[in-house]
Amino acid sequence: MSTLTHGDRSPSADPLDGPDGPLTVARPGGPYRMRLETYQTEVEFVVRAELPGMEPERDIEVTVSGGSLAIQAERHQDPAARCHSEFRYGSYARSIPLPAAADEERIRAIYSHGVLEITVDLKDERNEIPRQVRVMVDHHIDPT
Repeated sequence: MSTLTHGDRSPSADPLDGPDGPLTVARPGGPYRMRLETYQTEVEFVVRAELPGMEPERDIEVTVSGGSLAIQAERHQDPAARCHSEFRYGSYARSIPLPAAADEERIRAIYSHGVLEITVDLKDERNEIPRQVRVMVDHHIDPT
């Protein structure tokens, strides 16, 4: 079994990772993009974002509107002088479309160990009671 080292790339590694990737300029959100993963169960849609070194009360904002979930974050550089840093500082932003069944009123966000996890409850559309639509009669229509 081989072990990946700093310079190694797995077949699934992001080819745009890092500031010297070939398409860095074309990458939305600047040279470093917030990494996300999503999954959905029968009852919820979950978004997980890698945001290490953040203070959630100060650095992270999550908003939802019109079927879209937006995450904005900013990592601030320590004002103490550093002689060398490879940390990524600056603003990050991503927008994720929500599933049609998403309940925008029931969303939870938890930040733990550098990962922001957002859980959106899904409406159970199978158990919704059908709503009858009243059909109006227009007496001005001439069928001839």
